[in-house]
Amino acid sequence: MTFDIEVRRRALFLFYDRYIRAERSLRLAQRGARAFFPEGARPSVVLIGNPGSRMRRLSDQRDRRLAQLTLAHQRFHEARRRAAGVVRLPAPPGH
Repeated sequence: MTFDIEVRRRALFLFYDRYIRAERSLRLAQRGARAFFPEGARPSVVLIGNPGSRMRRLSDQRDRRLAQLTLAHQRFHEARRRAAGVVRLPAPPGH
């Protein structure tokens, strides 16, 4: 494995771990928020909270972590293609 691939692989695992932690934090906060309501009156919609709330901050953090993970995944695969000698041409404008 080349150095570039190894660096991208480590970054991918790091961002995956950060995403999993952010997802877990959001889920626990949502579970706590749902527990606040009586059994029959619990909201069935996804809880993301009001702007500035703890729930919204956790939701936004999870979204940022997912974006970072997606980018790390793309960069890892680009490094693998470069190491394999595969050239990928950019898509023409408008496609």
